[in-house]
Amino acid sequence: MINNWPNLKFSNGHRDGQIKFWNHEWARHGICSGLHHRQYFEKALELKRKINIFQALRDYGIKPGDAYPRGRFEGALQRSKPPISFAMRCLDKNGIKILIEIRVCTSKTHAIPCPGHLGDNCGRGDIKLVSKIEPF
Repeated sequence: MINNWPNLKFSNGHRDGQIKFWNHEWARHGICSGLHHRQYFEKALELKRKINIFQALRDYGIKPGDAYPRGRFEGALQRSKPPISFAMRCLDKNGIKILIEIRVCTSKTHAIPCPGHLGDNCGRGDIKLVSKIEPF
């Protein structure tokens, strides 16, 4: 799970932080899925492979460690296969928007249009994509 579904707030060396993250995901999203704990995470990883956000960003020239205009992220995700509707969540570190999450709505099998507001807070300016090992 550490390699396939990282929590970007903690480096891979912080196992407790990773476990807290996955427990939160289960409590927030998995409980009402109708799946058992393991099935939920297996399905989530299957969807992650189908909706490969990291690949879509790479294909659009977005690399960890650099900042890009929001429109660049939007272009990458709207041109992904399949196209997805999404919301981006950021933290502000010394005036720099740091991308911490891309929220995507799914059914149990594929991406779907999101119903309503997903809490997008990154604004219109530049957004930095950090790597798994870069602290913030």
